[in-house]
Amino acid sequence: DRSVSRGLGDVYKRQLQKQFFLESYVPLSAYFYALPSKVGGLLKTYIKNVYLRAIVSALIVIVFAFLLPDGKSYLGSGSNLIEQSIQEETIFPAAFLIKMLFTAVTLGGGFKGGEIVPSFCVGASFGCFFGSLAGFAPSLCAAMGMVAVFCGVTNCPITSILIAFELFGFDSAHYMILAIAVSYAMSGYYGLYADQTIDIQSIEQSSSTARQTIKCKADIRNPFRYLLICIQALLP
Repeated sequence: DRSVSRGLGDVYKRQLQKQFFLESYVPLSAYFYALPSKVGGLLKTYIKNVYLRAIVSALIVIVFAFLLPDGKSYLGSGSNLIEQSIQEETIFPAAFLIKMLFTAVTLGGGFKGGEIVPSFCVGASFGCFFGSLAGFAPSLCAAMGMVAVFCGVTNCPITSILIAFELFGFDSAHYMILAIAVSYAMSGYYGLYADQTIDIQSIEQSSSTARQTIKCKADIRNPFRYLLICIQALLP
């Protein structure tokens, strides 16, 4: 029947959209923690003086804050954009990119500040934009984006799950856990904190299931196999 085929086609299309939605957070988190070091290296190459480098980066942010439409909303931690993405379910399409660049220029120029709330902001604004584009609930996508990007840049899945439960309750817990699991599985061992390490030797002394988990965690090209191994490890 043509109507049944069309219905199955719509289901398959939405499944592909969901898969892309979950996996799209991973390169976003990678760009978030890689951009500040790249921008900082570029500024150090052309501007040797530390104080002049900070002044130049500050001027760049100030100039673009006045030039861009509603540019001042991208200053600060970005909590206003998070609130707009979740409550109003509308956001400027390039808001996540602008906020990411503003954060990279600020940190790369030598200013010290938090990266966690800006990562929430980038994830929420991208999720809201993608949800509106793909036909999903923008507020739900914004919430998933927040915790998924946070997990991708910190490699802290348990913390991300607890934050998701505390902020958004348990009604959408299965969506949150799925987004966090895929983000963690595909993020590898790279993140904001260079001192964050995993004691491989201690883990290798445990069960063979744990060894398989570490092996598959390193292979970020096969994240779903890693998720299956993790589920098997939790089963009695």
